[in-house]
Amino acid sequence: MKTNVLVVDDDNHMRIALKESLIRAGYNVALAEDGKKAMAEIDRTIFDL
Repeated sequence: MKTNVLVVDDDNHMRIALKESLIRAGYNVALAEDGKKAMAEIDRTIFDL
């Protein structure tokens, strides 16, 4: 099973760069641009990091 990672950053370029890097490393990645959206993601998915 792949590890689920939530990347939270207000900089879109940073979110995308981290997502691409983490996917290449074998992780499942979800993105959020702020705390409110991060909490909504956490309600939908169990994250490991």
